[in-house]
Amino acid sequence: MMNAIVVHSCRATLLAALCFAFGCASSPPASRVQPGAGAIATGTTVLERSALVKGRRFHFRLSLAEQPNLVYHLDCLSGVALCAEPIFREFWTTQRLGSEEHAALAVWKEVRSRYGGTLARTRPALEVPLLMPIGTFDLAERQRIAGLVAKTPDAFRSTIGLVSTESDARELTTLLERFAPRFSRWWKDEAFAKGAAAHEAFAHLLADPFLDGLLEKASRFYESDLPPEAPFEFHLIVQPASARRQSVAYQLDNHAAIEVSPTAKPEHLIDILAHEVSHYFFNYTAPSAKAALGSKFTTSADPLSVAAFGVFDEAVACAIGNGIAGRHYRPDDFGEGLPKKGRLTRHPTASPIGVALLPSMQAVLDRGVHISSDEFVETYLAAARTHWPNGSVPPIEHLRSHAFVGEAGFDAAARKLLDASLAGFPSYRAYPQLDPAAKAFLLSHPYVNAALFKTPERLTDLLDILRPEPQHQAALRSLAARGRPFAYALPRTPKSHAFLFVAKTDAEMSELVGRFAEGKVTTPGAM
Repeated sequence: MMNAIVVHSCRATLLAALCFAFGCASSPPASRVQPGAGAIATGTTVLERSALVKGRRFHFRLSLAEQPNLVYHLDCLSGVALCAEPIFREFWTTQRLGSEEHAALAVWKEVRSRYGGTLARTRPALEVPLLMPIGTFDLAERQRIAGLVAKTPDAFRSTIGLVSTESDARELTTLLERFAPRFSRWWKDEAFAKGAAAHEAFAHLLADPFLDGLLEKASRFYESDLPPEAPFEFHLIVQPASARRQSVAYQLDNHAAIEVSPTAKPEHLIDILAHEVSHYFFNYTAPSAKAALGSKFTTSADPLSVAAFGVFDEAVACAIGNGIAGRHYRPDDFGEGLPKKGRLTRHPTASPIGVALLPSMQAVLDRGVHISSDEFVETYLAAARTHWPNGSVPPIEHLRSHAFVGEAGFDAAARKLLDASLAGFPSYRAYPQLDPAAKAFLLSHPYVNAALFKTPERLTDLLDILRPEPQHQAALRSLAARGRPFAYALPRTPKSHAFLFVAKTDAEMSELVGRFAEGKVTTPGAM
């Protein structure tokens, strides 16, 4: 029995802005399906699609609209957000952008990057020793959601204005309208038809009861405190035609943006949706369960436990989404329950751990095992040990989850380190300098691996906070006195490190980061 699907045209109004800011229990009315489960009602007159798939436990809204796709393109081209950037850039090179358009993209990036930080609930959350989502929301994510839900320029100005200033919202809207004519021609001539075909296929896949059942078990496993009546919002982003094969998807609270290639089969992407929903469930894992989970990793006798936790969220999502869901929708890609290619995703750390975890994961879900249980923590750590069989962790793999403390003048090096680490919110905490907030975080979270940039003359500031043992303090002062760039692995606890990068110029710092990223073994001292 397939779940019911409602398909309708979508004309955005200010209601989208109000729902984005304050939350809505339901969407604007759509035509109801009367004939029975699996029926689809159509009748759209604009180049948009929206389908509401109602499962036994979860509802899924699948959207395809022109303006959110354009906003995604601009975020991608300007480097504001993760995407399959080469594919989108190829398309825009055919649009013969002039110097004014390139300047407009630079302004878009500057305005979109003015706001950072997190939103926190006024009710204090439980303190956890490791980085994970708990009572905070990333402001950049809120801005991305604003771009996904707004279907008209006026709606975009209203929604983005809720997480920026009114003047910045107007400037972004003006920039958006500058690129709209070129984009609209492509959307009407080519992109919408391809996107609509993918939308229809995705809607039927979402109606498969297997997916609803898998996610119901997953939500119990994650011990998630989910908002009532909140559907999953999936936004399709149509990739331009390209010989390249790359697709990106990411979760933004209960929203997910999914790039779809004109040549890709939807059943080859549905596991990505299950992967992203797994991240959402972990975001809403009960605070008490997260506190227990963090404590078990930091107090574990396994010396690899903190490094393993750095990809915990990603590896578990790999096992559930790309693994269990992938096996169901793409059985030919699996042999004896494991992926024939030997990997679930391209993540160099999370994928092999996810593959090792996969044989146990279905039973974990079927038996109702919880994510914070002793049983699952040990199951996960056993899988992680297969990735580091000799107990040696490369330096960059300690930074899959980390706190970063920067210094003025090292922007390129900071970007390079972040790209190499593959870290991101909520597993990444960044401070522009060693300010009081950074100091407080470092002192209160000794199990969080850290990367810190400093010039030689300001190294003392770090030593006062990190308080290294005498032999490390003497070595660091000696290295700084030589005036040459260096990186240093400073133990914080038996399981965690502070990696110090000391240089005078951005170029020197970038070179240090490059050597660090290629390292094979982590040993205390100069690297």
